Amino acid sequence: IYWKLASYYSETDKRKAANDNYSKAIQICHKINNSITLKYIGFAVELEQYAYALKNSDNSSKKIKSSLQAHYENMRSDKAFDNMKDLFGDFSNNLSEKWMVYYDMSRRVSY
Repeated sequence: IYWKLASYYSETDKRKAANDNYSKAIQICHKINNSITLKYIGFAVELEQYAYALKNSDNSSKKIKSSLQAHYENMRSDKAFDNMKDLFGDFSNNLSEKWMVYYDMSRRVSY
């Protein structure tokens, strides 16, 4: 529910509320270390957060990008990564400043 609230707040330009809810959603997803499902959902939440940070020229975009890259590298060591990598392509080579690229990637996990 926190992710959906964050999405809503992002769409209505309530950045503080959006970032608070993104943080809560990400924290929940990373709380259980051995849950592959939650790990990938958390990554999608971060992708969306980064997309909106880029769209709104938010100062936090560099911090979010760094976190995304770290989580992606962590996921590469998972056994399930080979099955999931098609969702994100070669993420490390797709780093762009176009917000819609990340928004689209975030939707590949959840929808």
